[in-house]
Amino acid sequence: MQEINYNEIIENDFEEPIYKHLSQQILSFLNINNGCSFWDIIHYVGGSERRVIRLLDQMEKLNLIHIKNDKFSINNGHKIFNICSTCHGKMVDAKTFDKEITTKFVDIYSKKPAPTFIFDQRPITYETTINRVMYMTNRMDIVGKDVVILGDDDLTGIALGLFGFAKSVVVLDIDKRIVKYTNLVAKKYNLNIKAMLFDATKDVPKELKNRFDTLLVDPTPEPIPFGIFLNAAIKLCKFSSTIYTSIYSSAMEFNYEMQKVIEKRHLHITDMLPHWTDYKSIYNLYRQSDLEIFEKYKIPLNDGICFTETFIRMIKTPKTRIIKMHINQSDLLGKATKRVLKNSKDDVEIKDNEYLDSCLEELRRNVND
Repeated sequence: MQEINYNEIIENDFEEPIYKHLSQQILSFLNINNGCSFWDIIHYVGGSERRVIRLLDQMEKLNLIHIKNDKFSINNGHKIFNICSTCHGKMVDAKTFDKEITTKFVDIYSKKPAPTFIFDQRPITYETTINRVMYMTNRMDIVGKDVVILGDDDLTGIALGLFGFAKSVVVLDIDKRIVKYTNLVAKKYNLNIKAMLFDATKDVPKELKNRFDTLLVDPTPEPIPFGIFLNAAIKLCKFSSTIYTSIYSSAMEFNYEMQKVIEKRHLHITDMLPHWTDYKSIYNLYRQSDLEIFEKYKIPLNDGICFTETFIRMIKTPKTRIIKMHINQSDLLGKATKRVLKNSKDDVEIKDNEYLDSCLEELRRNVND
């Protein structure tokens, strides 16, 4: 693998070990899944789609792999890979979800506020949102339960409301656009959902403490913001409540610190589903050269995913505790948000949006104070 020029693949120095390891993993994967697609590699091996396509292009030029019409192979590879063709490792099948509800949700999802890096939002696929509802329901965490979503640009709260099995659904979000849109949809379709503004760095409202049976949260995948959100989750949940989250991005090196955040709070992990949460590609982040490689190998870009995360289910135990944290505003920022602070052009949604512009300026003031 020494021939590969990783400087042509990565965008940050810390990524080099990830993609060196990934190149070996790709060869191992093709040894048991010869003739797979590009999106199979993203789903089941890892990496960010933009960097992986650059890596694969180099591997093909070095004759390490062969690519033809979006089929990837190696010499003497085998076809024995056997992920379930129905659920694709999700343990639920979104295609079996009520068709009328799915159609309605897809329309609602297509009109939701565009994600912004100001709040470190990265969109998941609408299928992932539906899969979440199905999985949580199958685990008996939804029917007749009080459910809270802590940050919901993915509209899981609305999907739950449309499904109709939860006793109540509350959505808490710092983004006024999400709160407004959720409440408008809830009113239009007469859903039992209430969305409220909430800043996880502040204390939980008294009337919401220890109220909920089930909680879903997907914070910035860094130890400090993850800890802040888990503290809020613990305050919101009743004893023996269930907490769902997604961590361990396939595009990042494994970070044991995230697991320690969970362990320190004495939360009991019951389920871990790898390659489960699918994040949508953001095409305006592609280089022109990336698009040319996709075209070169005839790889379809529609419905592509950027990376995956592991879906995790945890239970609040008698020993679960809140860990006091002293933080600075800058400690809460993800890598994408930091880029936007330096150059707002890295977030196309900011332009001509008065609300997001004001949020960005407030964030800059808080970081500089």
